[in-house]
Amino acid sequence: MTPYNELKSETGFGDEKIKTNLINLISNGLVKVYLSMDEELEPQNIDMEKSYSSYSYLASKKGLFEHNQK
Repeated sequence: MTPYNELKSETGFGDEKIKTNLINLISNGLVKVYLSMDEELEPQNIDMEKSYSSYSYLASKKGLFEHNQK
């Protein structure tokens, strides 16, 4: 699980680029979103316009599988 600020620091990308990519990954089921260490958010409860920087992100099984196929 990776907090947003760590993603930003590690990638060096700006907020909009990270947010756009996260929205794409989430909508394709490749990444899960967490409010806290043990609280996964359901897709309908994710607010990527206002709260994306307060979330943590984790690759889903599908995301890991697709990544390992490359």
